[in-house]
Amino acid sequence: MTEDDIEDGYERTVSGLLRKRAEIAGEVKAKQDEVQRLQTDLNALDRALRVFGLQRDLSDVVKRPSRSSHLKRGEPMRLVLRAIAVSPGATTHEIAEKVMEIAGLDRDDGVVREDMRRTVYQALKAHLAKGRVRNGERKGVEATWERAA
Repeated sequence: MTEDDIEDGYERTVSGLLRKRAEIAGEVKAKQDEVQRLQTDLNALDRALRVFGLQRDLSDVVKRPSRSSHLKRGEPMRLVLRAIAVSPGATTHEIAEKVMEIAGLDRDDGVVREDMRRTVYQALKAHLAKGRVRNGERKGVEATWERAA
């Protein structure tokens, strides 16, 4: 291995890290925008409640997030296996994208995408525990998934 090979390896590593940083920074910005939008909506609701005479402190009115409402019960488990069948060796993120495509969900909606990523990961863990899927080769830092034999 020459010095040029080492420098080229470093450049590719740095380039990859910069791409990943830009990706994460974009996700952070999208989440911050979503939080701002939700805060604006929450403030509008608080004002509307006060118009109707509600005088109590609303900071304790918090609903627990519900499970994914984008898919029917049991659908994530079936769609994950279907996504793996058409894309063996896909990462969790790639499977989530495929599930969204199959289900006809908006892949540009960051909230839906994040919810589906979590839902798909939970379905993959359940399939893994039942021996239906297994981890394959790694793609960078992400594990890939495939049907168990």
